[in-house]
Amino acid sequence: MPAGAAGDPTAAGREARAGAALLRTVEADLAREGWRLHFAPVVEARYESDHREERVAQLRRAVVVGMLCYALYVLADLRLMPDMAEFALVTHIAVAPALSCVALWLLGVLRARWREALLFLCMVLVVAVPATEFWLSDSGLAVFYPISFTLLLIFGGTTLNLRFGWAVSFVAAAVAGLAALMLAKGTMPAAVVAVDVLVLVLVSLFTLLGNWRGEQAHRRAYLLSLLEQLRAQALAAEKVALTSLSTTDALTGVANRRQFDAQFAALLAGREASRAPLSVILLDVDHFKRFNDHYGHLAGDECLRVVAGALRDEMEAGDLLARYGGEEFAAVLPGRGARQGLAIAQRLRRAVERLAIPHAARGDALPVVTVSLGVASQRRGLRGLSPSQLLGRADRALYVAKEGGRNRVADGSNLSGARAQADEGAMAALRDAVALTAALRRALAEDALELRFQPVLPVGGGLPVGFEALVRWNDPERGSVSPAALVRAAEEAGMMAELGRWVLRRACQEARHWPAAVRLGVNISPLELMADGFGAAVAAILRDTGLPPERLLLEITEGMPLRLDGAVAENCRALQQLGVGLVLDDFGAGYCDLSYLRDLPLYAMKIDRLCLDLGEDERVLSTLRALVALAHGFGLRVVLEGIETAHHLALAREAGCDQVQGFHLGRPMVAAAVRRLLDGEAATADRAPSGAS
Repeated sequence: MPAGAAGDPTAAGREARAGAALLRTVEADLAREGWRLHFAPVVEARYESDHREERVAQLRRAVVVGMLCYALYVLADLRLMPDMAEFALVTHIAVAPALSCVALWLLGVLRARWREALLFLCMVLVVAVPATEFWLSDSGLAVFYPISFTLLLIFGGTTLNLRFGWAVSFVAAAVAGLAALMLAKGTMPAAVVAVDVLVLVLVSLFTLLGNWRGEQAHRRAYLLSLLEQLRAQALAAEKVALTSLSTTDALTGVANRRQFDAQFAALLAGREASRAPLSVILLDVDHFKRFNDHYGHLAGDECLRVVAGALRDEMEAGDLLARYGGEEFAAVLPGRGARQGLAIAQRLRRAVERLAIPHAARGDALPVVTVSLGVASQRRGLRGLSPSQLLGRADRALYVAKEGGRNRVADGSNLSGARAQADEGAMAALRDAVALTAALRRALAEDALELRFQPVLPVGGGLPVGFEALVRWNDPERGSVSPAALVRAAEEAGMMAELGRWVLRRACQEARHWPAAVRLGVNISPLELMADGFGAAVAAILRDTGLPPERLLLEITEGMPLRLDGAVAENCRALQQLGVGLVLDDFGAGYCDLSYLRDLPLYAMKIDRLCLDLGEDERVLSTLRALVALAHGFGLRVVLEGIETAHHLALAREAGCDQVQGFHLGRPMVAAAVRRLLDGEAATADRAPSGAS
């Protein structure tokens, strides 16, 4: 397994739970009271498995010893029953050894239960054959045979080698059978039979007691040994788990940054001695914050797990893979130089791309999750860089890859001269972007953003019919931050939802003081519309601020493709039921799709100012007329943005637009200026009838 790759956590967890359950079972077996120590089935199975070889050897010894004793017992047969000499010699000297050899072989291949049955059968034969001789013999000395047979039971150790249950069965059958045989033969006085039976019973009880005590001691010793073994394993597992917690990323199962730093330093130290090549790769999941915003954090966690698994599958023995940050991974490739490092990085990039994890919120042309990678290498035979220097080069290359369009690999091993300066410039720009994101987060927390409102007027002139709320940010360190930079920082930080709701709440609080005929327009990102519960959040803000829903227009920007299913469809239905109007913003400059006009419950379409910059008036006018006809065909009002001159306004009127917006008609203004404007127009409207008369 590659270094830094954790084993299967599910299998490890199952093994740990099984060990804990077995430990509890063993403790319960030891605590159980009774004259005989019983094992739970799982413990019995393990006992048989652990002692299989030992038990087979024990039973084989028992067969050999029993066979030798049985062969020597032929002397008693010849002395006490000379009339059975031929039968005794055949059974004791020829048949018994042959059967013993078969039994020795069978003991090695049979299962535990059948091994015990085989030994039981051998013991039965040991009794049955002499009993048959005794029954058939007419010798007067045969009356002493049962007593001598007791010596065979003692020295042959018949019942000592059987499991206790089998031994009890054998003793009961042997004593009862021999007693019945002696009585049935009728040649022995009753007193002699009684003495023989008593001797057999006493000998049998003695051997059974030895059998029971030996078996109980052996089983208890096994339980105690197993208990200590399981406790030691549990302690070892806990130690491994604690070590794993401190060195393994809990989400992905690969090494964490702490483990990476330690192993990376060790690999570099080892590399110094051999001067072997080494490469390090830093990779970042592209647009992961947008993925989280769109699909949710649970889906984001699963995405990281799947990506980590794909990366781990591409690693080789001795490689180190770790999760280095939120959506950033790092890999060290000992023994691989720049060329191999770049090839492996491309392999990793393709492996993630092949996963085809949907990512509709990227904002670019790719519909799936991808990664950007930076590679830095140390060449064979050269003095190595420190870990921080090598990681710095890989980090610089990663930023170059991201600036170059993402889903690509950049080489940071030979950055020098103009290329290094360019890359340093790219890194500086990205560092500024990170700092801007942090500043935006503080500004939101401190309520340091501001709103401006730009009027929307009828194309024929007259009073404003609405205002579009625009967020502005005057940072103490950077001064005025452009709206594009603000939105980009919010998207990169995954703060679009938070920023959007701040703007919506503040704008609604202000718009509730306007006349009832004046509507409020607020921009929303497709990310917001694709988020679960957006419609409910808008309803809550309207309820809290007291703005009637029919006065709110939500303007959907076309910054990225919009999937018209799932959460989007549900949010649109919720907004339509509220009475909130939807406006398709920036039409003609983004991801134009006629399905938006067909499937979204739109109120209006705003044509981007780009259409005013197409060159000759005839081309501009024909384009505007076509777009206006398209919108009117779907029953939508048309707003033309970017009206900066009287000529633009004339084109809008001639094209048939319904409403217009732009600097020529009114610049974005603060809330107080909007109130003064609306109050002045209201006063003018109140005076108009008397002036007209």
